[in-house]
Amino acid sequence: MVSGLRLSLRRYVIWSLFSLATLVVTLFSIESSDSFLDGMDGMLRNMMESS
Repeated sequence: MVSGLRLSLRRYVIWSLFSLATLVVTLFSIESSDSFLDGMDGMLRNMMESS
């Protein structure tokens, strides 16, 4: 009936892990870039205040 829509358990697990890994990489990339930009902003602010 809907045999084309059936996914095997192995495919389901692989796609779930792939989706989770993509989400984790994306979130860590956003977090690290935010931390980097905060550090650059703080460094430039301190340098401008000391001048």
